Amino acid sequence: MSKTKRGQIWYMDFIIALTLFLLIVFLSFKYMMQDYAFSARNKNEVLLEADRISNSLITEGMPVNWTEEKVYRLGLTTNGAINQSKVEMFRNLTFDDYANVKTLLNVKSDFLIYFENKNGNMINFTEEGYIGKSGHNTISAELISEEVVKLSRFITYRHDNIAEIIMMNIFVWEEK
Repeated sequence: MSKTKRGQIWYMDFIIALTLFLLIVFLSFKYMMQDYAFSARNKNEVLLEADRISNSLITEGMPVNWTEEKVYRLGLTTNGAINQSKVEMFRNLTFDDYANVKTLLNVKSDFLIYFENKNGNMINFTEEGYIGKSGHNTISAELISEEVVKLSRFITYRHDNIAEIIMMNIFVWEEK
């Protein structure tokens, strides 16, 4: 009789331990999958917003000769090439009313934009070199969020009677 009782106690211990183990495994997988799904959704949204910003900025904007006082859609080009005065106005708008610029670009995420020549040197259309969220540069943007998206677009830049292809780099992230 003593052998059967010990076996029954062991059997109950095993069932309780197995139940706890399976519960922990189930909850762990559930938590990991929710975190992954949340992260992937945000990454896709940020990627779409980076694309939206770049697509807008390679246009002429609306109206074509927009000003800081009258702009419906931001664009940085004129006749297919970057327009330095539009870049400067874009910088001013961003500096003065960043939230409104995000609305004009139809994005919720933060962004940072800069331009490089073919040698990888920054082209400073503005004093800061960077246009976007105040007080940030590419290094700080990468440190703010795990979900930083970098998008680069080639664009024509005409100056001093020459035309060259430069790169517009756009960092987009969602602060946590």
